[in-house]
Amino acid sequence: MLLFLWGGTTATSTWYARNRNFASHQRPMIRSAALTWAAVKLRVYPPVLTAILVFDTGYMLVAWLCWAPNLLVGEALVGRVGPRPEAQPVGA
Repeated sequence: MLLFLWGGTTATSTWYARNRNFASHQRPMIRSAALTWAAVKLRVYPPVLTAILVFDTGYMLVAWLCWAPNLLVGEALVGRVGPRPEAQPVGA
């Protein structure tokens, strides 16, 4: 799931940037940056959760906790950016 979300948001934001539509580029890039932090949390959370819970349960929780809360925070930030701008033609 993370692979598809991360790849999709990064590809979308790259497409907007390459077409010089920087207003539309910002929203998927915020999501991509939030999902990128999953790599950091995937290394921080396992020692903590496996110390508190049984290893299998802790590791299963880490698989979701490393990215799902980040995406929620990213969505909150996207909401603060404002309404989605209209698509602008290339070179406009």
